Amino acid sequence: MAETDMWSAVVYQAICDLDTHLRLLARGDEAPDRNSSATFPSTLDGEEARAFLLAKHGPWARSRMDICYISGIDPDVLRERVEAAIEKDGHLQSLRLEAMRMPTKRKERNAA
Repeated sequence: MAETDMWSAVVYQAICDLDTHLRLLARGDEAPDRNSSATFPSTLDGEEARAFLLAKHGPWARSRMDICYISGIDPDVLRERVEAAIEKDGHLQSLRLEAMRMPTKRKERNAA
């Protein structure tokens, strides 16, 4: 269970990083570079989060698939919902990981 929670946190952090990145872009602000002492994600963090969450093939897509399967999240549903939220709202605030869990993982989490 602890490993599942850890990898779920990785997915959640990617969603948060991309959400912050999208909001900064919408306001016309620039995120800091990675060497900054700012507490919010850098531009590179936001772009890497976008690649991780939205890539349809390649290393980012494979990483998403691996991490999602470990954490019990359907990687295709995750990508589709991120795309839909960006298209509809321009941000990811309304995404909920629990709604993307694969049915067998939902049962395991509810039993624990």
